[in-house]
Amino acid sequence: MIKAPILATIFAEQIDAGGPLLNVSYSVSPIKGKTESLGAVVIFSDITEKKKIREHQLRSSQLAALGELAAGMAHEINNPVNGIINYAQLLLNNEDRDANAINVLQRIIKEGNRIAAIVQNLLHFAHQGLTEQESLDVQKIIAEPLNLFKQNLMKDGIGLEIDIEENLPVIYGNLMRLEQVVLNVLSNARHALNKKFPEHHQDKILQISVEPAEINGRAWLQIVFRDQGCGIPAENFDKIFNPFFTTKEAGVGTGLGLSVSNEIVVEHGGQIDIESDVGQFTRVVLRFPAMD
Repeated sequence: MIKAPILATIFAEQIDAGGPLLNVSYSVSPIKGKTESLGAVVIFSDITEKKKIREHQLRSSQLAALGELAAGMAHEINNPVNGIINYAQLLLNNEDRDANAINVLQRIIKEGNRIAAIVQNLLHFAHQGLTEQESLDVQKIIAEPLNLFKQNLMKDGIGLEIDIEENLPVIYGNLMRLEQVVLNVLSNARHALNKKFPEHHQDKILQISVEPAEINGRAWLQIVFRDQGCGIPAENFDKIFNPFFTTKEAGVGTGLGLSVSNEIVVEHGGQIDIESDVGQFTRVVLRFPAMD
């Protein structure tokens, strides 16, 4: 049997040099003499690629399960949502409504349509297709999600700092799907801040900035979210984009948010970068190619 200290010696040079660690399997064949063991032949095999294939197969099976789940829930959710929209529209058609009531009813209809669109997005996500896209001002992408979250942030005592540069380029995408990504990031940041600071605190702050960037000679636009919440443990980093993985309590999260968000960003030609320090902060960067 080859023991752990021997394995440590074999890889010590690579570890000390800061080289990448490989996923390996090994087999040991003893070399026997007439009366004693002369040594052993140890064969190491790099299984990094095999591990990636297994992870891809697991992800594919999870996505297939998600597709079945989405198809089953779409009909059940759309029926009551359409009822809510129709009843709100009937009330809106009444000319006796004052301006405030009209505004509330219009928001009910708008958010009902958003729920219906999210259900369709789940079906769309399972089939990996593209939706209708247009040129978008990034301020428009974050304005409505922030408006929806404003009351929750105020109730939780979360400070909001926004820094958006002027004369930013536009991006090409689907407004409702990109708003869904922003909503998910805001929801995660809110949860992390409330977990670290159950009460009001001067460091209970969510920072949002929008700025241009250049990657490999190409213009990009990046939306940066930084919260001073509980952070993400290092052992969870490889799992955060997996469907159904969540560290939230039952009934709080499904584990679909970042997985769906990542797929939406990728289909827009963008990237999600996440940096975190447990107990200190989490920084999420959404990057999208800018239109010429």
